[in-house]
Amino acid sequence: MELLFFGLIVTVTGLLLWWQWAMRRRARRLVGRAAPDTRAVDRHCTARHRIYFFHAPRCGPCRAAAPVVDKLSRQYSNLISVDVTAHPRLAYEFGIAVTPSFVVVTNDRISELRLGAAGESWLRARLERGAESMA
Repeated sequence: MELLFFGLIVTVTGLLLWWQWAMRRRARRLVGRAAPDTRAVDRHCTARHRIYFFHAPRCGPCRAAAPVVDKLSRQYSNLISVDVTAHPRLAYEFGIAVTPSFVVVTNDRISELRLGAAGESWLRARLERGAESMA
């Protein structure tokens, strides 16, 4: 019985690790592709360099990241928050399967995709890089 339980734990752990690997591999393949039409969420943003924060209302890590995103979005108009429950089609077109996720779009191409939460320093560095390229 203990051996069966151990086998089950190893199998579940292996599946979780494989799923994480598959999601990261999928994200790497999206880099360089054209970004989908985002006018539904960023109609007022004219910046060529944008960061999209994909989140879900019941996602714990999303709620933890929200104060940082809110703070930075008041300073940078090119940080756009996207609720995947309100915009499931856009999340699908971006290939979002994990929340939170951050997608960096430069000149209408996906230039970077980060799965999982991001700290303020990571976000600020990308936002400032975008501000420099627009100047």
